[in-house]
Amino acid sequence: MRRPGRIRIGYLSCDFHEHATAFLMAEMLERHDHQRFEIFAYSFSVDNDSATRRRVIAAFDHFIQIDAMPHEAAIRKIREDGIDILVDLKGYTRNARPQIMAGRPAPLQVNYLGYPGTMGADCIDYLIADEFIVPADQQKHFSEKLVYLPHSYQPNDTRRSISARGFTRSLFGLPENGFVFCSFNGNSKITPSFFDVWMRLLKNTPASVLWLLETGSPENLRREAAARGVALERIVFAPGLIHSEHLARMARAAGLPLLTCAGKAFIGRVAGSLLHSAGLPELVTSSLEEYEATALHLAQNPAELRALRERLAQNRKTAPLFDIARFTRNLETAYQTMWDRWQGGLPPRYHKRTGKRSHAANRPCILTGASGSRAYEGGAGHRARFFLRARRKLAGRREQRSCADACGAGMGVHPGMHQYPRRESLSSKSSALKRMSRIFPRRSSTSDFA
Repeated sequence: MRRPGRIRIGYLSCDFHEHATAFLMAEMLERHDHQRFEIFAYSFSVDNDSATRRRVIAAFDHFIQIDAMPHEAAIRKIREDGIDILVDLKGYTRNARPQIMAGRPAPLQVNYLGYPGTMGADCIDYLIADEFIVPADQQKHFSEKLVYLPHSYQPNDTRRSISARGFTRSLFGLPENGFVFCSFNGNSKITPSFFDVWMRLLKNTPASVLWLLETGSPENLRREAAARGVALERIVFAPGLIHSEHLARMARAAGLPLLTCAGKAFIGRVAGSLLHSAGLPELVTSSLEEYEATALHLAQNPAELRALRERLAQNRKTAPLFDIARFTRNLETAYQTMWDRWQGGLPPRYHKRTGKRSHAANRPCILTGASGSRAYEGGAGHRARFFLRARRKLAGRREQRSCADACGAGMGVHPGMHQYPRRESLSSKSSALKRMSRIFPRRSSTSDFA
């Protein structure tokens, strides 16, 4: 039996410092309902004593450093704390520790925010998304059950500090009156097809410049621009700044709305999710041709661009993207729904919204995920192999359960902990071992997986 009291939510990350994850989540963490939820952080990052880190630490009921703990010790600690829902904010990104999730330290485990895609592992029960990020026809590619939040899946901090420094365009080498096309993604994310579009936009927009972050190898981009007939001075590189100054730079030196070309994968649809939630869906394009035409139209029609900027400023007062209180309540409703269904032995249910949003449509819904080998389409196979290796390494240790239990396919009993009952939603079509064996034929006996 579960102990009485608040639902215990654990957040696992090494990004509780000056990092995009903390910048986005800080106010959401502060707004958690501590009457209903007890919030734990399991941090494996170095304490840099930054203002962001101090703020995040203060938002948690419990902040536990596990950076010095081996995976097995961290798993044991999370179990001992009685975490009900463990939320992994790292996935497979840099310095991640998915071995902890593979050890199944909590009865419910969630992939959220840090990794834009499926983890391809049955030990992750849910992935938090929204209807734009993961369209209905993409659900079959996810091993997790999908939880749709209303509007956008991403939290946004309305309290973050913006520097009062008096930035001007000239300070960053930008023209005072020319049009600025800007992309502040990492330069490693720039593909030739988009760079081609940007170069054509520069050619078709006199006195315009392209403003990029000074990351990676700027000389490579300059060389590619020259090869496309664009003068080098029309590519301006922005140096790195602390977060508050970066926000001031964007607000005062550019102040441009966001235009995106939505892709098919999760990672290529985040900007579209944000624009829909901000009330600017017309800035979401679906092809390179539409993307280029829209950008050129806005560059040549300053009145329309100005109207978009004014609308965005007005929407900040009412649009869901900027309503962090409502977002937090929606996320907590999702957590409560996950927990209630697990407590009742119920599988995740499929719910499809149609037509205009109703009152019911503004609540989170939980969707079924794929079963069998189809769950690992879209490049997730290598991730599943990783989890198999992690489970093999952890198998046989006294505090660990079998591989099947670690994947949520059976019942596990932990020292000093309650029993995790079998969840039919994870094993109704096939057990975790059967799912894995379909994809990766065994070279040895079943005992290698036990």
